[in-house]
Amino acid sequence: MPDDSPLRRRLLEETTRILRRRRRLRRVALVGSWAACFAAGVVATLLVRNTSPFEKTPEQGPFAKVPFKEEAKVPEEIAPPTQFVTPLAKEWEAFDSKQNRAALYFEAGNRYLAEENDMQSALRCYRQALALATATELAIQPNDNWLVISLKESRKKELGDVH
Repeated sequence: MPDDSPLRRRLLEETTRILRRRRRLRRVALVGSWAACFAAGVVATLLVRNTSPFEKTPEQGPFAKVPFKEEAKVPEEIAPPTQFVTPLAKEWEAFDSKQNRAALYFEAGNRYLAEENDMQSALRCYRQALALATATELAIQPNDNWLVISLKESRKKELGDVH
């Protein structure tokens, strides 16, 4: 059989056409899946952007001033306390105080222990309080916690050994 037979030529053309069509379909499917992913990303971005609580209008920039809205006045009899006193603020109050410093340090230590579970800060305040305490303040009180009782007992032992 000669190489240029019409049957062979026709078979080669049809096979080549089918292979080219399949290759084009694969490329179209690949590009279509990329386009679908891109479109899904755009739609997701637009949905998130439209529901954002921090949405700005075009005339507002990232540092635009927010107009001041006057807050409603709350009657003083139901108003919350204006300032919450932290244990650290109480410790500074004791440091700055001229009178009753030991009691203020005890209170700061109790607040550190109860509110923040900060053992080191409570211990620091208790040591300051014991250093400033009078003999009556060194007596164990019913409302003393375990740490204060232990520190007071060891302070009494130290003072007993010294005298």
